Amino acid sequence: MSSVLAFFLSPGRSGTQWITDVLRRDYSDIAEVVHEPVTHNYRPKSTLRTGRFADAIEQSDELRQHLARIETLLQSGRSYIETGWPAFAWIPYFMDKYQPAIRLVHVTRHPVYFALSMETHGFYNPDTRNDGYVQHAQLDPTDPGVLHKEYGDRWNGLSRFEKCLFQWLEIHAYALELHRKHPDVPFLRLRMEDLTASNAAWAEMTHFLGLPARGAKAQAPRRGPVDRYKYRRDAISDPTLIFNHPAVLKLAAEFGYDPYDFDRSEIAGRYQRPWHQRTLKSIGKRIIPKRYQRAVGQMAHRLWDS
Repeated sequence: MSSVLAFFLSPGRSGTQWITDVLRRDYSDIAEVVHEPVTHNYRPKSTLRTGRFADAIEQSDELRQHLARIETLLQSGRSYIETGWPAFAWIPYFMDKYQPAIRLVHVTRHPVYFALSMETHGFYNPDTRNDGYVQHAQLDPTDPGVLHKEYGDRWNGLSRFEKCLFQWLEIHAYALELHRKHPDVPFLRLRMEDLTASNAAWAEMTHFLGLPARGAKAQAPRRGPVDRYKYRRDAISDPTLIFNHPAVLKLAAEFGYDPYDFDRSEIAGRYQRPWHQRTLKSIGKRIIPKRYQRAVGQMAHRLWDS
């Protein structure tokens, strides 16, 4: 088998941890499968559509070593499959270096569920999160390479849920742009919902990646979601806010999603903390001195959502 360099294009929170685990379980002898090997160091806020790859490499020893490892792997005859979302802005870089070997898998997820999940991770919430992902990967309309700059006029009035929809829109629009500009690069689009429910979709993906069918292992029955970073919030956003975003609605329809296809009770069960946890948190705010509340809250958050 020839070496394959494959990247999964998604905005995150789209089943890629599960995909990574199953591919790694079944194909680790012929391929290295990784999720987010350099975390935020691809720096899509500054590298998306700008070509500023050399700047990012100069700023990160981890990234420089990572790129060297990919080259070594491919030269050895092993395939390399990266499923994590922050690499999306670097596809042109990899095309220039490895185009005969590169393959792109575009994974979509219903925008409502994506945005709710992303929101639980503290994206677009500076009061709770300001790490490298926020500083270098969380897109906003002022970033030089974003497409939908019209969001800048109303950005400050948007909820965190709506800003997560913006991230969904930008990254998926870029995936479509890559496919349109580079029709010679093998490209496969799959819905996360189909991958987790259909052995046929899984078989289509592994065949596309050049991975051999291996009897029963060619199937990927989902024994349960794989999410090492599952969090919940005290209150969940109104999913009907999606109807204020016509560009999101248009792209969702192109991917086969009905914007009304969400279940409020399912959403509450998946993304909202149970009432007793919310009550305990409220009591804690009244009895714990203010200067300790944030640290105690973060510890409780990790315990409750583990």
